Amino acid sequence: MHLNRREFACLSVLAGAGLAAGLPARALARMQSGQTVFEWTPVCNGGMAVIGGGGNSLVIFDREEAVIIDAKNPGLGIILRIEAEMMTRTRPGVLVNTHHHADHTGGNDAFTPDLSVIAQRKALPRIEAQIDKYRESLGRPITWLRETGVSYAETAADALEQQAANASRKKASDYKPGRVVDESEELRHGASVMQLTHVGAGHTDNDLFVHVARRNVLHTGDLVFEGMHPFFDINGGAESVGWEHGLETMHRLCDNDTVVIPGHGKICGPDEIMTQRDYFQRCRDAVQKWINEGRSKDEIIDTEVEEFAHYGFQRGGRTVREGLYLELTAG
Repeated sequence: MHLNRREFACLSVLAGAGLAAGLPARALARMQSGQTVFEWTPVCNGGMAVIGGGGNSLVIFDREEAVIIDAKNPGLGIILRIEAEMMTRTRPGVLVNTHHHADHTGGNDAFTPDLSVIAQRKALPRIEAQIDKYRESLGRPITWLRETGVSYAETAADALEQQAANASRKKASDYKPGRVVDESEELRHGASVMQLTHVGAGHTDNDLFVHVARRNVLHTGDLVFEGMHPFFDINGGAESVGWEHGLETMHRLCDNDTVVIPGHGKICGPDEIMTQRDYFQRCRDAVQKWINEGRSKDEIIDTEVEEFAHYGFQRGGRTVREGLYLELTAG
């Protein structure tokens, strides 16, 4: 995709404004091939999934502005913002965080200075508390950026290197959303209408899923990990029964054609939501069996559930088995 003079000027203003200590304007002059750092996949009319650099994002847009769901790893928010403008021909107007984890909120600092950023209420103190993680992670995407082969990524990496060297200047307020959702809220932005829903503790205690009914698209956040073990955030309020309830709630909103954007993994359909629910039920049965056999906590954590031995992200499986063990032995 080639940018015309007007689009280059628009993006140059964005970068030159210094939003979130963003990309220098000269980086935009190297966007000549139309390549992007992230993988952009159309999922509906006026909707694109954004893969890579952290949790999966979704951009819903009309002729006026775009709504972005999840902001990638620290340091990558400005790239997401610029590429969103380039791919949708609109300016981002709202950012939604599906939960507090840094691979979904680390890019918030590119949006908080001038946009509305929304999260579930319980996410706010958790976002503030992980400022050190944001600072420490700023430099991590540098090598990845330089290896993408994208025309402007080298300059982006140089800018990120400068940010990482001055990471101590970052404040919790740079990442903190300014709007909160408690249980459910309809978000209307331009011609875009979507439902933000919190159904209690699941992957964390502050998960939101986003349903765009008119476009038949559902962003699950990390309530769904497609084709891999999920991460069970014990310290973040994870709860398996509540997680299953959230999955069943999402599934009831779907028809056979609903496009599902998982927090991690490939774009999928509603069957994957129930696959995630069944995963927990089968893992719970296995952990209960091992408890009944007298196995220790460490043995259970170390023992893969055979049915899911082929899954990726084995560390996530260990967190699931630990979380289920703690739930089943509580009290």
